[in-house]
Amino acid sequence: MIKRGRSPPEWEGLWAFPGGFVDYGEDPLDAVIRELREETGLVGRSPVLFSVLGSPGRDPRKHCVGLFYTVDVDQGAEPLAGDDAIQAKWVGINELNRENVAGDHIEIIEMIRDVA
Repeated sequence: MIKRGRSPPEWEGLWAFPGGFVDYGEDPLDAVIRELREETGLVGRSPVLFSVLGSPGRDPRKHCVGLFYTVDVDQGAEPLAGDDAIQAKWVGINELNRENVAGDHIEIIEMIRDVA
């Protein structure tokens, strides 16, 4: 997980999945690997679509559709915050709740809990 920086201010200091925007002409599969590396320093591989969230208002900046992927990473690697993340670390799923998670990412966490 990454701890959000100042943008958007509503999510400052809250945990979120690493992510960002797909660049023009970029495949979302490449974007998820790029964003993971930029925000955590982790090298990911084999992304598989897990869920899509897109209700209007889910992001205070603009209407954004969130594509959530599972990605294989070396679990022994230590995440390092980069880009707009102020912290990156492995966080136990039981440590995450509606009060400390940004936006609708808690919905994904609850889906993960359901399949675990």
